[in-house]
Amino acid sequence: MPPVRGGMTQVGDIRLLAVPVIASITPKAIDSFRPPTTLHVTGVNLTGATFAFVSRRRS
Repeated sequence: MPPVRGGMTQVGDIRLLAVPVIASITPKAIDSFRPPTTLHVTGVNLTGATFAFVSRRRS
């Protein structure tokens, strides 16, 4: 199926949601050998949003 650019589609309604923005993450530093039991993320438009934290390895 071709992408829809503001037109009609045969699969139903398409809802565009606001972009989620992360304002803060607590704790700010995490020990890789002892990850926290809770990670607190605050921001706007996070309801229904999914995101992942990706680790960058240093060479």
